[in-house]
Amino acid sequence: MRQGPLIAGLTLSLGLVGCGGFEMEGLDALVDDEESYVRFPGRQLVEGQFTELNHATSPTRGTVMLAWREERELTLVPVTGSEACTIEDADDYEKDYVFGAAEDPADLGFLAITEEFLATTEEGEEVEARRLRFVDLGCAELGAALEDGRSVHTRDGSPGDRAFARNGANDLHFFDFETGTWSLVAEGATNIIASDERIWSIEGGAIVGRDADLVEDFREGTAVTGLLRWGEASSLFALDADGLHSIDEDLDNLWSEPLAEDVCSLGLAWPWGHALTYHSPCAEGKLNVRKLDGTIAEVASGTAPSSVVEPTTIAEVAAEMVAYVTAGEYSGWSPVGTLHSGILGGTLHEIGERGLLSSVVPAAVAGYSFALVDWDGTTGRLVRWTPDGEVEELARGLTGYGPFLETYALVDFDGEEGTVVRMGIDGPDKVLGTGVPSIGSESFGLVAFLTDYDGETGTLMVAGEGLEPTEVATGVRSREFELATWAATAVIYRREVDEESNRGTLGIFFPETGDTFEVSEVTEWDAIWSPESGIAYHVDDGRRTGIWFAEIQ
Repeated sequence: MRQGPLIAGLTLSLGLVGCGGFEMEGLDALVDDEESYVRFPGRQLVEGQFTELNHATSPTRGTVMLAWREERELTLVPVTGSEACTIEDADDYEKDYVFGAAEDPADLGFLAITEEFLATTEEGEEVEARRLRFVDLGCAELGAALEDGRSVHTRDGSPGDRAFARNGANDLHFFDFETGTWSLVAEGATNIIASDERIWSIEGGAIVGRDADLVEDFREGTAVTGLLRWGEASSLFALDADGLHSIDEDLDNLWSEPLAEDVCSLGLAWPWGHALTYHSPCAEGKLNVRKLDGTIAEVASGTAPSSVVEPTTIAEVAAEMVAYVTAGEYSGWSPVGTLHSGILGGTLHEIGERGLLSSVVPAAVAGYSFALVDWDGTTGRLVRWTPDGEVEELARGLTGYGPFLETYALVDFDGEEGTVVRMGIDGPDKVLGTGVPSIGSESFGLVAFLTDYDGETGTLMVAGEGLEPTEVATGVRSREFELATWAATAVIYRREVDEESNRGTLGIFFPETGDTFEVSEVTEWDAIWSPESGIAYHVDDGRRTGIWFAEIQ
């Protein structure tokens, strides 16, 4: 395997090379003028033992690495080389982001920190409790903590400067980043929709709207069971005992007369919200689709709502194409059931049993639609069909497909291994590898996968457009590799991992040039694209244990 040249600047790190288990291949290329990509081994950001490497970004601080030191110390390490800081008493965190006001371009990346502890009740009983607090990417507390704080909501859409959170009782609280204080907005609020100008919720069975100052100026409906914003439309839709209503967010139309009565199972067309879906009348199970132009098409009858899955879930990509499942269940987050498809207002056809809705690609290529049917929780049959309902099998034993028409797939999977193929409109048209336990993600026409798998490790290969299957490394575990694209697409991997210490050799292979860069004693890594480009990784070799960052150019 050809070793690539190392870029200028690596000579400053020669003390790290070839000692203490810290190895770097390709030193003979130090004086090569050929262009290269990566500054391996890079620079050490912080010393110490860390786990669960992650990162957060904001334009004001750039990229900040997140990792746990010991049990409850969350450490933040700026990639720029600034001093690291530690957040204590953290049990979990959630990355989030708040934009500045329109006249202020500043923005704020922050962490929602969850802390769990034992509290003493007035009766002297110890109970489990929790609190939520916001911390910026410099470890500074942004204000007071919210007792029993749980789900966090930031404003959706245009820039805003507010965040909301609910407690276990669904009481909605507002956090003001300027004053660092919480205030109670509403008790028992659900279905939160927060935008730059308004916040909507369901409270006490009614739809409640509040303006930018959180002043309530709208309350309508009784026994409201659903509220959603419809894709590109400026309206919200709500479902109550009287039927389906629309609400214009500019409040010109405060509350419509019911658009339809006897409505249930309100939803959006999956996955891009191109249409509103609902059943009406409910008892007859008539599935309806309301398009953006306001026209309504009755799709089918006899699809009464199920307690297992709401069959209103629809995959709709082409303007007039619809696909849906009925009387199904869930496989992961996707509904599975009898798959139907056709043209809105036209004849609908049964495509197959146990169709995986998330795999549907309606009318994506040359008038054909695609999906997996006979889904058993792991694999299914790939079929395609035309608008007139003609169904054709393309492949069996697929582990996944869609919602986009992927170029590569794993077929004939028997629970342990399968075959990697290039997938065309007529099905598999080229075999890339056999005996494959799983494939990695695609990137710019390339796919990475393992062959010669012995149940623990295999040979990592990469193939794709203009690239025949090429060996990258041996001794790679399943799920220990990924494709990343910076200036060029690269394969990141760890090989020869010791099960006891979790140490292995981290490598980056660039198929475009054949260059390989490796560094040993690495326990985990995290690829970063913006604003800095590179790869952060944790080294465990005694003297140089800590988090490192190698820049990609």
